[in-house]
Amino acid sequence: TTCTQAGIQAALNGGGHITFSCGGGPVTIPISSQLELNTELDTMIDGVGLVTLDGQNSSRILNKEWHRYETIGPVNITIQNMRFINAQGPSGSDHMGGAIRVGYSGTSLHIIDSTFENNHTSDQNTSDNQGGAIFVHNATETIISGSVFTTNSAGSGGAFGGIATDLFVYNSIFTNNSAADNTSGGIVRGYGGAIALDGVDKNFDLGDNDRVYFCGSQFEDNRAIRGGGAIDVVVSDNYGTKTIVEKSSFIDNEVTGLDGE
Repeated sequence: TTCTQAGIQAALNGGGHITFSCGGGPVTIPISSQLELNTELDTMIDGVGLVTLDGQNSSRILNKEWHRYETIGPVNITIQNMRFINAQGPSGSDHMGGAIRVGYSGTSLHIIDSTFENNHTSDQNTSDNQGGAIFVHNATETIISGSVFTTNSAGSGGAFGGIATDLFVYNSIFTNNSAADNTSGGIVRGYGGAIALDGVDKNFDLGDNDRVYFCGSQFEDNRAIRGGGAIDVVVSDNYGTKTIVEKSSFIDNEVTGLDGE
């Protein structure tokens, strides 16, 4: 009921199932510094289709720091029926993930029926700059279902960037996202207009699927500099990982330059 940044942070500190009661109508809550997820407790954030978190073109919105899997076990983060807009990832070594950054062993992220619009990383001409809306690393799995990503940008993975996570994308829409790093030379620069994923195997293999799967999704008008106007997936871990794309459409996605150099 305290529909402010401070109120949300207080709820996040306790984990569990978080809902909003902000007067019955749509509400936009400004976020001026990143909210921290509880690193030890499962958390579900449910905006019931009425809550927008606005990074005001200056702040990341959600962040999850390291947790010790050996003693704490798995941590599940679920975000549903929410809208994230105008987020800006910080400059410096922590620049990946404009709106959301999560990871570390045993973490699972589930994004359900949510919208991400106009979110960006800083330092986009920096190596390994990924995930204009979301960046996930060294995590058990990432599931995106029924969600919309539009006008997000990063160096690579304009909407989503990942390193070492299973990825499942269902019934979602990616439009007008961009991988903008046009620096010549180097690797992991300007790939995956909507999605860039660099491997799925993790330090702690929890018996998960080692799979990348896209189904029932639409990719339209996304742009990259080097490769994967819509999607760039790199799998070279020799663990039998499979990438499957089915029942999806790709319309007017584009690789714009540098001839792969």
